[in-house]
Amino acid sequence: MMFAILLRRGDSSNSSGAPSLPPCPRSLPIVGYLPILTRDLHKQFCNMAHIYRPIFKFHLGSKLDVVIHTPDLVKVVVHKQDDIFANRNPSIASLAISYGGVDVAWSDNNSYWRNLRKIFAHEVLSNKNLEACSQIAFSTEANVLTSMVWENTSDPNAKGSHFEAELQRISSNIVEILG
Repeated sequence: MMFAILLRRGDSSNSSGAPSLPPCPRSLPIVGYLPILTRDLHKQFCNMAHIYRPIFKFHLGSKLDVVIHTPDLVKVVVHKQDDIFANRNPSIASLAISYGGVDVAWSDNNSYWRNLRKIFAHEVLSNKNLEACSQIAFSTEANVLTSMVWENTSDPNAKGSHFEAELQRISSNIVEILG
């Protein structure tokens, strides 16, 4: 009798025609899963994917977020269902900095966006522009690093005198994080 009631309850939830959402961890009412997240977010998502399957949902505040864990599923979503996921609601801050959402990042997936993407790829990402910018970027980075390392190193009490040890500690932390 109990099995029939549970089976009937399961049938009534699918009769509405709406697709069911992926499974999710329990979250708090207003803040969602936000206070439960750890510093190693990628590891936590990996563990959650093993528990809740490769596609799962969770709430960050009032927003519903979906995590897709496997590359094959990401390829299906990005390539085959692009129109569904390409049109997203921009935040107020993104509307302010993008003149109402009329740029490549926040524009809806339509002919205007496709033209913007072509112009961006042709003008900004051309080989000529990338080569011109790479030399400037390299020299700027080299100048910044050189000035940071060698500035104030002659005075042991100066603020930047312990920079070499700090730089070594930070770079070892980065290597540790990247694995």
